[in-house]
Amino acid sequence: MTTAKAFRLIVHYLDTVEGLSDSLHQAKDVLDDLLSDYPGKKWDDRSICEAVESFIADHGRPPTTKELDALPELPSHRCVELEFDMKAAQWLRENYPSKDQLWYKYRAEDHTPEEYRAVFVSEYNRTHPHSCLEYNRRRDPRYPSWQYTAKMLGCRLWSELIHMCEDELDVPKSRERSFTVESSIQLICGPLHDQQVYQIR
Repeated sequence: MTTAKAFRLIVHYLDTVEGLSDSLHQAKDVLDDLLSDYPGKKWDDRSICEAVESFIADHGRPPTTKELDALPELPSHRCVELEFDMKAAQWLRENYPSKDQLWYKYRAEDHTPEEYRAVFVSEYNRTHPHSCLEYNRRRDPRYPSWQYTAKMLGCRLWSELIHMCEDELDVPKSRERSFTVESSIQLICGPLHDQQVYQIR
């Protein structure tokens, strides 16, 4: 903890105490004077949040850790870490999550296999892909590819992933039949009235 932060914590505590003695009032005034003379911009929790929220209002997204260090109107990443006792990137994720943030990249440890499965089923039913390649093209880029999802669910092939989730997948009846080989090459064989997926071994 820095000296300035220690002073700010003491002043904040004294502000919350009722019935301070005259000597404590004088001590608080001395600390306020010391803080006002402390070199550099005075970043506390409120001013840090205000600066970040001002950046979000101007840019439509939270700043990166590089921008924290590069822009003078923002606190450095070190200031954020000292004030909130956590990494600046973690603090930004927890308090100002970006709508463009990759769902699985930053907080993968927080997601269970069931959540990966639910995301895959949701994206599959939204996009109705004809193949694994089409799924990757049509999915929301915030969410993982089918390969990453399969890995997190303990399988390797597109057909295995489909089989694992088939009870929840909304496959149109007019879908063309596809034959999937282990290399995941899709061979479209013409429209049929069922929706079966056969795997060539």
